[in-house]
Amino acid sequence: ASPISETFDPAIHEVGDLNLFTYTESMGSGWRWSDWMGPVQPDEAPWYYHEDHSWLYSDSAEDGSVWFHDPSIGWFYTRFGLYPFLYSAELGTWLYYLENTPAPNRNFFNPSSGSTNTESELFDN
Repeated sequence: ASPISETFDPAIHEVGDLNLFTYTESMGSGWRWSDWMGPVQPDEAPWYYHEDHSWLYSDSAEDGSVWFHDPSIGWFYTRFGLYPFLYSAELGTWLYYLENTPAPNRNFFNPSSGSTNTESELFDN
């Protein structure tokens, strides 16, 4: 088993109370820094532009958790303390986003299967 799958259990994973929409600093040109999700452009809310994920639609954001719709991978859930783990509604499983692999060529590790796949392999893009 990989170190990721050995250490991650969403039922017991420690989370905090920071919200995606709490930003620590302006980065200029409309970019804001999210303490847990990195660079985001929030000016078109409920649509957000994320540096790696591209356009994301936020359905709800409460208690530091959020459901996003991504046009390429569908609905996913995440929250402060879990990200870059994402729960994929389409696949019905947790994925670990391998950061710095931006859309449309994102890579995800699936702790259940132990495999790493591109978004097109997982989601039939």
